[in-house]
Amino acid sequence: MTFSMEKMMGFCSGLWQMIGINMCFLLCNIPALFFLIFVGADQVGNYLPFFLLCLLPLGVSLSALFYSMFRFRKEKDISVISTFFKAYRSNFKQSTAISFLEIGFLFVMTMNIRFFTTVFPMAFMRIFFQILMFFILLLTPYFYMLAMRYELKIRDIFKNALILAIGRPLLLLGNTATFFFVLVLYEIMPGTAILFIGSIYGYLIIYMNQKVFSSMEE
Repeated sequence: MTFSMEKMMGFCSGLWQMIGINMCFLLCNIPALFFLIFVGADQVGNYLPFFLLCLLPLGVSLSALFYSMFRFRKEKDISVISTFFKAYRSNFKQSTAISFLEIGFLFVMTMNIRFFTTVFPMAFMRIFFQILMFFILLLTPYFYMLAMRYELKIRDIFKNALILAIGRPLLLLGNTATFFFVLVLYEIMPGTAILFIGSIYGYLIIYMNQKVFSSMEE
């Protein structure tokens, strides 16, 4: 009975920490959340520059999320707020710079796609820029995992993210599947998923990529 109670208490503690980390993550992305709630996802195309600006805090909050889930997976019991915001502060400048560069790239790619779709229709160029934009989006988890884990220059983060993506295509596929999994989870039960969506995504990404980063440190 005692053992079962300890297991139950451990589960509840872990559950609350997952919720806490997720709430910190959502709090740091209020601009994007407000846009989606009050403007709507269907209006992203009409207000693209403003929406991309709202996404700027996402980079540093992803770094803090990955760091918190890394610590949570390793230690099982962490101080949620101090752990999250310690990582947030320590990675703020670099992760924000990466986010700014990525958002700028996505904006340029979107403008090129629109140009080759409406102004000067050319299917080959449109598809090329769509693939390029999608590939950059696929690299996103690597950008912020590398930023939170290692002291690297931004160009080295981009280079290593590209190496990891090309060298481990199955992991890249797994990272992508994780993103779509949490989206489907939100569609199925939004009221419950909103409490865990960030934490589940961060935990699964850290879990799948742990061996890669362990091998890099050897």
